[in-house]
Order: sequence, then structure tokens, then C-alpha cells
Amino acid sequence: MKLPFRIKFDAPAAGYVGYTAFFLMCLVFFAALSFPYDRLRDFAVQQVAESAPASDAAPPRRLAIGEIGPTWSLGVALTDVAFEQDAAQPGSMPVALKIDELTIRPSLLSLLIGRTRVGFDAAIGDGSIDGTFEAVGGEWSLDAELEAVDLGKLGLGGLAGIPVAGIASGEVDLAASDEPASDEGAIQLNIEGVVLGDGKAKVALPGMGQGLTVEPIRAGDLEVQIRLHEGVAALDKVHARGADLAFDAGGAVRLGRPFASSRVDLTLELKFADAFKERN
Repeated sequence: MKLPFRIKFDAPAAGYVGYTAFFLMCLVFFAALSFPYDRLRDFAVQQVAESAPASDAAPPRRLAIGEIGPTWSLGVALTDVAFEQDAAQPGSMPVALKIDELTIRPSLLSLLIGRTRVGFDAAIGDGSIDGTFEAVGGEWSLDAELEAVDLGKLGLGGLAGIPVAGIASGEVDLAASDEPASDEGAIQLNIEGVVLGDGKAKVALPGMGQGLTVEPIRAGDLEVQIRLHEGVAALDKVHARGADLAFDAGGAVRLGRPFASSRVDLTLELKFADAFKERN
């Protein structure tokens, strides 16, 4: 079969294409190297500090970044990232989240079409969190995979209100918008060696201004399966059996905006071991 036309590349044309590609590659490479990363760090720190509600009672927020620089994948690499927020009330725990290494990879193509798409990799101790965050308009989605994440090193206890230790693995897949009824997704986690409390930190309780010190509670391995559909988070399975505590949770939460307006319909069964009750 003969084509009705011919395509011919001569040596000069091929050279022009090669030179152009090489020039663009060098441009991107040296732009990444010369980017003012220190200014980017200062900007991020300032934005976090200014994100706290404008109220005298609102605790301040602080972000610290050890080092920041480029990566081979046109992303940004950060080390020793720490987010802190003072306790909201006397006797409660402050928030202190720490990540050893964090890599952020924004998608330039998505930005050109009005979307935000960011890939991220986080290292916490010997574990990791890998995922993607997307946002457009009032909609956002998060897809993340956890592998052997040390919750104690991460500092999850500050968000939970009680010290939490354990090694978490699993998947988080969420999609939400300004309308709670459109929220969809699923959370599946397995947390090995869960321990609640550390015998030092105070847990805020109503009527106790100074909080309550909780001795370590060994809750064993925790399995969590949550299904989110049309704005309702159903607890399909929340189950743990430990040396000090056994518990099961079920029910559902109809999400609201703000989250504090959510409607909660949950059951929680707790059983402490006799040996733990004798010690405490």
C-alpha cells in the first residue's frame, strides 16, 4: 500500500526539536533549583499562624519545617514538619503532629484546567502515608494508604483528646463537598497494639478543671470499617479485644456543616478486665 504523501525529517529539523526539548528540560530543572524555597517555608508558617480563629480564646497555631527543597519529580520535599496548637481549655491535651519527611507533588496540568491535584508521601518513623488530594470548586477528594504508621510518633492523641499509641495500616477514600448529602467514601484501618493513655497527660472531662490522668489501657488490635454514603457514616465494624479493655462500637453519624452540627446515633460497649480495675 502506498501513501499519497511522504513524511520526511531532515537532520536540521530533528536537531531543532532536540535542542528545543533540551532547552525546556534545562529551564524546568534550573527553575526548580533556583526557586526561593525559604520564602515558601516562611509563607507556609505565616499562613498557618493566621489560620487560627480571630478570638482571644482561640489557641494559637504553629508550623515548623526543618528543611525544604526540590525533588527529582518537580515537587517539594520537607523534613521535620511539626504542627502545634495549644490546648483549647485547661487540663486538655495540646495538638502536636509530627512528620519526619513529607514530599508534595502538585500537578501543573490540573492547575491549568482549574483543578488542584496534589500527590503526597509522608514518612513517620518506619511507616508511611501515600496518597492524592484533589479539589475543584467546593468539592474535594482524598485517597490515602497507610503502611505501619506509628500513631504515637504522629501525635494523633492531640486530636483524639487522649494519648494514643499503635501501628496503623489501611486505606482512606473520601469525597466531599459543601453539601453533606453528597459525601461518599470508606475508611478501613487495622491498628495493632492500641494503648490509650500514658499515665502523664491529662484528659479533659466536664466538671474537672485540671483534667484526669489516665493510666495506660491496653486495648489490643483495633479493626475499623466505616462506610460513607450520601452524608451518612455507618460504623460497619469497630472492634477490639485487649488485655485491659474490650470494646465494640456501631451505629451511624449523619454529617453536618459545621461538623459539630452532625447527628450522632452510636452505641459503645466497653468492658474492662478485672485486673485493670484492681490496678485502677
